Amino acid sequence: MACHAPRCSVTLTMGQTGNEWACPTCGRGFASKRGLTQHTRLAHLSVHLEDLLRPALLRALDLDKAPSRRSVDRETWKLVTRLQKRFRIRVGRPRWGRPKVRWTPRTKRGKFKKMQMEWSRSPKKAAKVVLEGEPPDCKISREEIEGHYRALWEAEDNFRSLDVCGALPPMDNSPFMVPISPLEVVTALNNMKPDSSPGPDGLTRVHLKVFDPTGTKLAAIYNRWLVSGHIPESLKKGLTTLIPKATDPSMGAKGIRGRTWGLRKYHHLARAFDTVSHRLIEESLLRRRADELVVQLIRDTYTGVEASVKTPSGPTGSIPLRLGVKQGDPLSLLLFNLALDPLLYLLDRYGEGLTVAGDQVLTAMAYADDLVLVSDRWEGMQRCLDITETFCLTSGLKANPSKCSGFMLSATGRRTCLNLRDAWSLVGEPIRLLSEQETTPYLGVDINPWLGVKSPDLSTWLEGLLAKVGRAKLKTSQRLHMVRTYVLPKVLYKCDFSDLKETQLKEADKQVRKEVKKWLHLEPHTCDGLLYASQANGGLGLPKLATQVPATRLKRLITMINSGDEITNLMAKRLDLEAEVRRLHKSLLHRDPPLDLDLLLLDSLSSRKLKQGEFDRWKAHTTQGKGVEVFKGDKISNHWLRDPAKSGLSEKEFIHALKLRVNLTGLESRLPFVRLRMQISSSYY
Repeated sequence: MACHAPRCSVTLTMGQTGNEWACPTCGRGFASKRGLTQHTRLAHLSVHLEDLLRPALLRALDLDKAPSRRSVDRETWKLVTRLQKRFRIRVGRPRWGRPKVRWTPRTKRGKFKKMQMEWSRSPKKAAKVVLEGEPPDCKISREEIEGHYRALWEAEDNFRSLDVCGALPPMDNSPFMVPISPLEVVTALNNMKPDSSPGPDGLTRVHLKVFDPTGTKLAAIYNRWLVSGHIPESLKKGLTTLIPKATDPSMGAKGIRGRTWGLRKYHHLARAFDTVSHRLIEESLLRRRADELVVQLIRDTYTGVEASVKTPSGPTGSIPLRLGVKQGDPLSLLLFNLALDPLLYLLDRYGEGLTVAGDQVLTAMAYADDLVLVSDRWEGMQRCLDITETFCLTSGLKANPSKCSGFMLSATGRRTCLNLRDAWSLVGEPIRLLSEQETTPYLGVDINPWLGVKSPDLSTWLEGLLAKVGRAKLKTSQRLHMVRTYVLPKVLYKCDFSDLKETQLKEADKQVRKEVKKWLHLEPHTCDGLLYASQANGGLGLPKLATQVPATRLKRLITMINSGDEITNLMAKRLDLEAEVRRLHKSLLHRDPPLDLDLLLLDSLSSRKLKQGEFDRWKAHTTQGKGVEVFKGDKISNHWLRDPAKSGLSEKEFIHALKLRVNLTGLESRLPFVRLRMQISSSYY
């Protein structure tokens, strides 16, 4: 640069001697500003880019400076008020006095009407009522509920520091330097649940999509919040709805989740989402070197936030949220994971885990507030528990030993024994050790010390689910929708992680076909292609467990083998998952997979391809497949299959149309004989 100065006639001046220019990131001193800039560009590139991109962000938003907090509050309040007037939303006030008596139908017609009203409001909630039963009425008074949550959310913040965790790896801040685009807003709105409950302002996803179909207006509003680092005060009030974990009141505390692996140990943090410290979240962001603007935005999100709890007699008063993350906020799970990251790094650094291969050690697996600790030795597991206890003491979280469980497998000669040592302790209390017959639930499946994931009694379980759907006061098309959308996916998840045989899956498919054909008044010999082909090709689109379960398992195993995580790859090799992949591939597609599994196309295992195979078998049927080919991909011919009522078909017409599709109209055999007699009689005369 100095030799280039004479060419462009630039005069270079030397900076002052000493270290007057200090780096704010690492503290290193420099004699000139240019030296500091060069150091920042080479050693702290992300920080250097942030300083360059933040003015560009303001220019992209046509802003000379960041908007003030007052202007953001005022503009958002005006927008919410305008939308409430436009959509005629009346925000209800708290109801005081006696709770409203629920209408209880006693006749069959009344029960059918009630179920149809529930279905019209939300098929998902109607399915939950059918499969799990009516939620019990809350017998607790509003005052008692409010007192409980005040003691929980207004409790003292016991966070001390994260000094015990040391340095944490920095995060990538480059995505925050780009304005929020209208496409991102539209994508986020489309991904929201249609039946998601509104906040106190009463605005739902439908209202926002009608107000701004292209996402341009909302993107501009969100960008103003981003650059100002302030969330409007009108959006800091929430309404929490209590959802029971079990609909059977007799279960009591059995609905509480328990967790962890000792030499696997299942560990549960006490009400972690309700008690996580806001200072813990902020300190985790700072230690990960998050952008200052993002830290300010998250800090402001939990400043002055209040929540009410919905009860049968009306919502409680506003309760300040001094601890815990906001319920129902999609950002809450991410913030909670960020708060637990220091614990995982601490366990990796100082814990004594399970040696996978070489120097690769696995100490913990975490999903939300469910933490699984693993170790090679009893002493190693106790060390991991001590580290977890220390982290909880310094971070303000609380461990709950009463909801934890674990087990220890020890090799003694040729035998493997269970729980030869005493139970581990956490916070001075012993942890329950699982026996041979006991299981503990984890992420929707039951874990047994000997069996691993315990396979459910599929036949009995599925029979009970289908019986509940059959007894429900639903139309036939609604039963089909419930089985296709809620029952079979629920069964598919457990079957995927269980070691169920092909014969068991085929028997389960037989149960489903029998019930569905009975509801539709179809003959037992009706072609299965009508049930399993996709609705786009003229079928009913039911998942077939005998093909969907192996395909889902096969894709999951291939993803593990090709994972970018080193420990996952090592575990896949240690468990010899490639042999299992080749076996499943040959069983499902009836051909050997390629020698190089990287060449295996996952698209051939997609649900669309599997349903296409069912359609091809239906099309090849001698009698019931005649003329079926014209329905392939025809939207006009198949639009009534998804919702017959919207297409103007009654349930009787819907069933008759399905029979016509497979050439089973059900004409009585005596009709041709009657016509023959009429012809003979007329010729006689």
